[in-house]
Amino acid sequence: MKIKEKLQPDFIENMYSLYSHKKEEVNNILESEIYEVLAYAEFLRPGDSFSFYSLPLYVICRISKPNIVIETGTQNGGSTQAILCALRDNEKGTLHSIDSGDQSTDGTHISTFGEPGQDITKDLKKRWNFHLGYTYDVLPIILPQLKKVDLFFHDSDHSKECVEFEFREIIQYCAKGSFVGLHDHYGQWDYTNILKEFSFVIGYHRPAVHYKDGRYHNVLRLWRKN
Repeated sequence: MKIKEKLQPDFIENMYSLYSHKKEEVNNILESEIYEVLAYAEFLRPGDSFSFYSLPLYVICRISKPNIVIETGTQNGGSTQAILCALRDNEKGTLHSIDSGDQSTDGTHISTFGEPGQDITKDLKKRWNFHLGYTYDVLPIILPQLKKVDLFFHDSDHSKECVEFEFREIIQYCAKGSFVGLHDHYGQWDYTNILKEFSFVIGYHRPAVHYKDGRYHNVLRLWRKN
C-alpha cells in the first residue's frame, strides 16, 4: 500500500501547497510503499493512530528535512519510530525525546510496556537522544545547547499549562519554516496568542469523532513559523 492511500486528501493537498517548489519530491514520498519504510512503526501504533499522526509525522519530516526534532511524550515509541524512520531516509537529523517514564505524576505518558521507547529498533537509535525527566526540567537545559528547533511535537501532559510552557520555550528557538505541533487537541484552548509568528497549516482529525458543540478531535495539529 502506498503512503498516500492512508492519508486524508486535505493533508496531501496541504503538502503539495506548502512545498509546491519541490512537487516531484513530495510525489515520490507519497508514492512510496508504507511497508518498505514504516512496518514496525505501524505495529507500535496500529489502526487510526498510525494513519492519523505517526504517518503524517513521517511525511512532514521527509519533506521538510529537519536537523533538530524534539518530541515530548514517548511511551513505547510509535511516533518516535516514525520520525526516526524519516530521519534515516533523509540521512540527516536528530530526534530528542523527553519522557518522565513510569514515575509520571503530571499526566505524561506512562509506558505499560516498560522503559519509554524500549521498542525503538537498534538501527534507528543512532539518530535518537532520549531524555528521562519532566519537560519543565529538561527543555530549559537542552534548548540552549541545541540552539534551534526545526520541528516540535507535543504529546506529553495535555494540560493547558504544560502545552503553553512547552510552546513558549520552543518558539524562542524556531526559525522561519519551523513546525510546532501537538497531539490530542479538542479545540478547548486557543494558542494563537503564543503562536503569533506562526500560521496554522494542518489539522488532522478523526472525522467520526466529534462533540455536541461542534468541536472535533484533532489528532495532529501543526503550525509553521512565517
